[in-house]
Amino acid sequence: MWYLDVLEKGIERHLSGYHGGDGDVEEALGEQMDAFGIVAEEIKQIILGQGIGFDPEAWDEDEREELACEIRKRTKPIVIAANKMDTPRHRRTGRRSPARPSTTTSTSSP
Repeated sequence: MWYLDVLEKGIERHLSGYHGGDGDVEEALGEQMDAFGIVAEEIKQIILGQGIGFDPEAWDEDEREELACEIRKRTKPIVIAANKMDTPRHRRTGRRSPARPSTTTSTSSP
């Protein structure tokens, strides 16, 4: 999972003191995950919501994965486009039409 890899890198940078001190983990993760459009305050809110505390050394593998998943959900929500769902048949069943066979034929010149 790509988000988990980026999260792990941010945790490593935080724990190694890359930025010269014992800064807040949410600041380090916010900087590391900036490309996803998330800031430190949002990271802090997600951590609080997960109830895992602010010590990344205490987070187990599952907690880190859940944190990465929650960050992904907040920054890149999944959108499902349901084309033609406004037609009566599809509204009623909520199902796709079966694939139609191709009506094109191939002709070859002698």
